[in-house]
Amino acid sequence: MARNTSDFVLSVIEQEILSTLANNRQIYGFQIAEAVAVASQDKRHIGFGTLYPSLHRMEKKGLIQSCWGNEEEGPRRRYYHLTPKGEKALTEMRIYLDALFEWRAVAEGDDSSEDGHGETIEVASTVKVDTRG
Repeated sequence: MARNTSDFVLSVIEQEILSTLANNRQIYGFQIAEAVAVASQDKRHIGFGTLYPSLHRMEKKGLIQSCWGNEEEGPRRRYYHLTPKGEKALTEMRIYLDALFEWRAVAEGDDSSEDGHGETIEVASTVKVDTRG
């Protein structure tokens, strides 16, 4: 199957960054790393050598935007927020993950597509995100 170059899959770190930004209007890089550590109960940490290249790559993809803050004291901070494209990518990834979580293998010859609770479910085999905006 040929891959359409306008489609992509979000990496785990991209999912974490978009999820963190979803509930925050604008936050800076250290706050994103801190949110991941707190949410994972210190089981997951994003190093700055991974975080900032990821933020830059996501900005180039149009998933997030950044702007410099006007701090009167201390170093200037770069603040990040979701774009509509980032919101759409996160929503589509969540739909995909929910469908994957609900997916059940069907025994050969079984035509049913019930989820075990008497409800019919449909699961997409792939999730494509249109990055053209």
